[in-house]
Amino acid sequence: MKKMFITDLDGTLFTDDKRINRLDFQSLEQLGDMGVTRVFATGRSLYSFQQAVEKIGFSPYCEDLPVDYLIFSTGAGIMKRQTNKIEYLEKNRTSRIEEEKRTEPADR
Repeated sequence: MKKMFITDLDGTLFTDDKRINRLDFQSLEQLGDMGVTRVFATGRSLYSFQQAVEKIGFSPYCEDLPVDYLIFSTGAGIMKRQTNKIEYLEKNRTSRIEEEKRTEPADR
């Protein structure tokens, strides 16, 4: 059975002064060693997340963070850390509405 550990960032993994506690960092490394998929979840946009981790001394692309996936923008996007590829990106609501209008029958 595959296992996954998901943590929020602000106020959970990030301390009040926007740092990552050493014990938490080591725990994330150990989870990876045990084959557990590690996921950071945040309401922040990808850009805001990258700025926040860069500000505390990490790469904005997470190469030096013990994480496998990043869920950002409150679930609107998922990035795989190993490839820095966006695996999922929800279309914004306006785009979906416009697309629905184009596919509606004309006599409505």
